[in-house]
Amino acid sequence: MNEPDTDQCVSVLVNASVVPALAEDAQDLMAFEQTAKEPALPFEEVLATMRQRGN
Repeated sequence: MNEPDTDQCVSVLVNASVVPALAEDAQDLMAFEQTAKEPALPFEEVLATMRQRGN
């Protein structure tokens, strides 16, 4: 089935929009795995540090 305006099939159009989103998800998962073993910081400590830095 081709789309009349683009002359491309629907699956090609769907893949063109889904593949970049999945690639971004893969990057997020890699970042999560790389930082998973880092110690957790209390929210209050992070907030205090940000305030000291003027963020």
